[in-house]
Amino acid sequence: MADWIHGHAPAAIAIDAPQGVNLRLLEQGRGDLPPSRARLCDFYLRRAGLPLYQVPTKLAAAAQPADHWMAVGRRLFAALKGRAYGYEPPPQAATPGLLGAPAAVLEVFPHASFATLLGGVPPAKSTRLGARARVRLLREMGVHWDEYYDHDSVDALACALTALRFMRDKACGVGHEREGLLWLPVTAARFAEEQKYRRFTAEALEERLGSFAEARLRLL
Repeated sequence: MADWIHGHAPAAIAIDAPQGVNLRLLEQGRGDLPPSRARLCDFYLRRAGLPLYQVPTKLAAAAQPADHWMAVGRRLFAALKGRAYGYEPPPQAATPGLLGAPAAVLEVFPHASFATLLGGVPPAKSTRLGARARVRLLREMGVHWDEYYDHDSVDALACALTALRFMRDKACGVGHEREGLLWLPVTAARFAEEQKYRRFTAEALEERLGSFAEARLRLL
């Protein structure tokens, strides 16, 4: 997989998996944040109404089977960040997309990508309404593909869109660099505006998706 990625010479690679283990930084307390067993990025997303899988500690990660999706993700991150490829996780304060900057490998979470772009939580991707909403949002955001989609391919397209917005300086990294930043396809200011991402009703979702279409028409 790492060889295949490298063969395409990407400027940014977005991976839907945790890049490392949970260092329990929040157990010690950080500023005004309460102690927590989650990674800092996971804590921020959960607080915003975007729950995600619990990332294991180093000890628990060592007990995971080699084919566990998190274990596979960690190995892929390690391979891409190794000397053979030279990709780097982008620092929080970096300006992405600069000419000559090293290629970046990003941790992303497609569910959070869709929700932050929409400004609310869409129905589950396993439902017809949820699948249609995600496909329509990708189209409204200007993503073009062969129109085939299932759960995994729609998530992969969300990863690609997040990486593209990272390159255009329209993304933000959430968390602590020691544990690994999780990148969202919205600016830090936009993410901070939403105190809590609420689940859309069918009517509110249709209205929100319609606003994307209207905005695109105004730009034509």
